[in-house]
Amino acid sequence: MYRLHCGFIAIVGKTNVGKSSLLNCFIEKKISATSNKCNTTQINILGVYTYLSNQMIFVDTPGFDFNDEKYLINKIFFKSIIYCDIILYVIDPFYWNVYDDKMIKQLKKLNCNIILVINKIDKLNYKFFLLYRMKELYDKYGINNIIPISAIKNFNIDILRKKIIYYLPLRNHFYPVYKKMVIDIKIYISEIIREKLINILKAELSYFLNIDIYNIFLKNNIIIINGYIFINKYSQKNILLGYKGNLIKNISRLSRISIEKYFEKKVFLFLWVKILLK
Repeated sequence: MYRLHCGFIAIVGKTNVGKSSLLNCFIEKKISATSNKCNTTQINILGVYTYLSNQMIFVDTPGFDFNDEKYLINKIFFKSIIYCDIILYVIDPFYWNVYDDKMIKQLKKLNCNIILVINKIDKLNYKFFLLYRMKELYDKYGINNIIPISAIKNFNIDILRKKIIYYLPLRNHFYPVYKKMVIDIKIYISEIIREKLINILKAELSYFLNIDIYNIFLKNNIIIINGYIFINKYSQKNILLGYKGNLIKNISRLSRISIEKYFEKKVFLFLWVKILLK
């Protein structure tokens, strides 16, 4: 009889270091929006990976901004890590700065295990630089758990997973024993749509758009999804709709294709643009 282990793992770090890509890599499904823009993740995405007796509950967090500690995303960030058992602090090997120093000092005050994850090593031309960076971080912070990875190339992910399992506390599983799962499917669908919005709209609109999936149902083996995209100003509506509604149609089409890949079923996706009343 296996002794059950289960724990919450927060994936944290500055914006655009590959946190969402790492979460997607663990779950082996795209459950969190990825983009080359900062602060793509606005809410905590929960994914579960169960391997034998070990259940890993992953929490993706918004990138932290030390320039505005009262900002909403920062509040969400702190709420997401306070009860976690393990923290994966993800960094870009090229961009370590004073904010990372501040964050490491804050995280070391928490009663949890910290694993420092150096992502994007596939972009390094000189591997000696990586060894230098790892030694520097160990000497400065005394962190033994430093693991270089590439989330995009799926490099060293198994090593990172084994290290996480090593630190999982002895605890009954919180969720049914499915190997991989997303906890809130509405959040998952919202993330897919928002990713398409960010990547298609570019700088034309703020990517802090609110998406509400208010209805999901199955009819004749077809998944029907209804949702709203909330905007802040009426002037943004024409930009979002595009000429003769072509832009919103393209966003819906690309989102539908991604959702169908996840569910492996035919999907009808209906999106409406509404002004967010304040």
